[in-house]
Amino acid sequence: MSRLSEEDFIPIKKYIFIIFRNWQWFLLSTCLCLLFSLLINRYSANIYSNSIKMNIINSSNADPLESILGTKNPEIYSQNFSDKMFMITSYPLIYKTINDLNLNIEYFVQGNIKTAESYNYRPITFTSLNFNQNFGQEFMIKLLNKYQYSIESEKLGKAIYEFDNEIITDYGSYIVSLNDYFDTNLITDYPTLIVKVKNPHNITKLYKSKIKLNRISKDASIVNITVTGEDILKETEFLNKLCENYIQNDLNTKNEVSKNTIDFIENQLNQIKDSLNFIEAQLQIFKKNNGVVQISVESENFYDDIKRLQNEKSKIIIENKYFDYLSEYLNKKSSLEDVIIPVSYGISDKLLNDLIDNLVELQLERKILNPNGLLRNPAISDLDGKIDRLKSTLNDMILNLKSKNNILLNDFSSRIKVSEDMLKTLPSVERELINIKRHYDLSENIYLLLMTKKTEAGILSAGNVPDAKIIEPAIVQSGIIVSPNKSQNNLFAFFIGILFPLLIFIIKELLNNKIVSPLEIESKTKIPYLGFVSTSNSGFEMIVNEKPKSRIAESFRNIRSNIEFIVPKDNCGKVILVTSSISGEGKTFCAKNLGTVYAMSGKKTLLIGADMRKPKLYLSFSKNNDIGLSTFISGNSEKNEIIFKTSISNLDYIKSGPIPPNPAELSGREETKKLINDLKLEYDYLIIDTPPVNIVSDPLPLMDIVDLNIFIVRHNYTKLGLLDYMNNFYDSNKIKNISILLNDVDFLNTYGYKYGYNYGYDYIYNYDNSYYDED
Repeated sequence: MSRLSEEDFIPIKKYIFIIFRNWQWFLLSTCLCLLFSLLINRYSANIYSNSIKMNIINSSNADPLESILGTKNPEIYSQNFSDKMFMITSYPLIYKTINDLNLNIEYFVQGNIKTAESYNYRPITFTSLNFNQNFGQEFMIKLLNKYQYSIESEKLGKAIYEFDNEIITDYGSYIVSLNDYFDTNLITDYPTLIVKVKNPHNITKLYKSKIKLNRISKDASIVNITVTGEDILKETEFLNKLCENYIQNDLNTKNEVSKNTIDFIENQLNQIKDSLNFIEAQLQIFKKNNGVVQISVESENFYDDIKRLQNEKSKIIIENKYFDYLSEYLNKKSSLEDVIIPVSYGISDKLLNDLIDNLVELQLERKILNPNGLLRNPAISDLDGKIDRLKSTLNDMILNLKSKNNILLNDFSSRIKVSEDMLKTLPSVERELINIKRHYDLSENIYLLLMTKKTEAGILSAGNVPDAKIIEPAIVQSGIIVSPNKSQNNLFAFFIGILFPLLIFIIKELLNNKIVSPLEIESKTKIPYLGFVSTSNSGFEMIVNEKPKSRIAESFRNIRSNIEFIVPKDNCGKVILVTSSISGEGKTFCAKNLGTVYAMSGKKTLLIGADMRKPKLYLSFSKNNDIGLSTFISGNSEKNEIIFKTSISNLDYIKSGPIPPNPAELSGREETKKLINDLKLEYDYLIIDTPPVNIVSDPLPLMDIVDLNIFIVRHNYTKLGLLDYMNNFYDSNKIKNISILLNDVDFLNTYGYKYGYNYGYDYIYNYDNSYYDED
């Protein structure tokens, strides 16, 4: 099966030869593949790609309100850059974008060959008001005039309605409106419109899988967002709306945090304001009743110490109020996105701020993965575990911070009590005035501190800007077609058109177990190789006589020359036996034309038809086979009665005669051998045509008395395994003087022969093809 043993590792010349020999098949295959490629390019839906560039600002890098708030806080609104990129592809954000653009309503125009989506220029807008989760419906809408339309679906049947009227059905309600930009003169010519109402959650999942994000460089804050789809306008509007929603969502989150902070401070202010008004009124009444306007210098010193300690104490009290709020919030609230961060309340503990930021990020991530709170999977369970552990850590930290603050409060209280004891040495009226004024100043300080924080939170809210900005919006003109790639498809089709038939022919060549070249004969056997006989397409049996200048006639002359080097040179006639392995290999054809070549060269030649089973040799010279070799051996004819003349000078023949019942016994009789020995004295060459030796044993008795045994093998017909049968004769030395002749070689359609197994033949063919007649 190996066809490459004598070739290069990649026999390029052979492949080129196969292509040129079967060019019709390659041309047909290439044309069909290119036609298929053209159909794909023509009728496949175009897939477009478009992108938008957005700058995601890291708010932790620079806080524009630092100078106003008087503190540097890298934790405010900061998020990890990767988390922000993840937020862009979050399910709730994409779902909102789908609903904003009504992308779950798809419009298709029905054509003759394919149905194409029509997102931009369509005559109507289908608005689903309430479909009761009955998604997946299709409606066939035909415009009748500028007032009416017909609608048909599998579940609702067919009906006619007017535009802009709400249609209520068992499966949901909807409104069909006529678009203002559509030319009403074209209504009757517009084809049937197919409206598909799909589940928005399925569309959300589809777009979530289509969105691709990547930074334009490793350290850049600009993100390139890409999406692909069949309608370039739809994908462009989706990208712009997605980024718009992301930016608005980011701003809303900041504004919500600011609002919660202001609301909390406002609530505290209302409580302090009541106490402050009461103490102020009490102070005025006391001064009026006792006629006291101001306190003494000594009392003022005591009062300043107490006031300073009370200010410190008030700050700690405010911190404890925040801790109480935070503890209650953690224990009662399930959603933690709107928690007030500590720094907004003047608490600059970095660890506490970091823990709350982490808690908010985990809660946001959980909300993205499970927007409805219905899913149960390991990832959400893992997040729940992290959130619970973080809550526990925060509660422990709050207890520790409150414990620390309580220690400070006790210390301040003790120091205030010492100062108060010193005040007791003062007159009672002055001492009471100081106490009232001290409580008033304490409440006033708390009130002023809260007002300051409220102002700061208001400034922060007014200065809220989103952390993202669109740098390069998506436009229709920036979209590109990514599929089908027409040039790539055509090139691929061209190569498939070449490779597919080439692969078939190569496989056919590799699986071919028949003899196709002399190289295989030389590699499989040591039996001498005489040469080859080319294919005859003329229909003449005696081609050498009919067309002596043909290529096939020249190939027989070459064989005759090779035989002269093998047979012994003596004065007796030469006997050549022609046989084959199986029927159909052309042994009779070769025997007749080989005898003709000898006769035409002046040698007296006799053709003997020794195939007494399926005689054919006589057919080229006579119509009947009533007398011949079988009648002579059986004693029914004389020698001179069985020898006939032909129209060719120097060529005689002996017919096989009637088919006997025992041809093998007749071949082995002494009369047969004696006849051959007698004829050797009369003729220069005896050419004996025998039955196939691999089928019957008739030729075996004659092979020992001839000068040369020629085995005929036929090109692309005789199997390689039959050479082993010939090798048995040759290796065992049972039959001597064996040679092989390759018949019926179509060298014009077979790789290898053109390049010269016979120099003279190849030379004349290549340089003067007109020298020969047609075979």
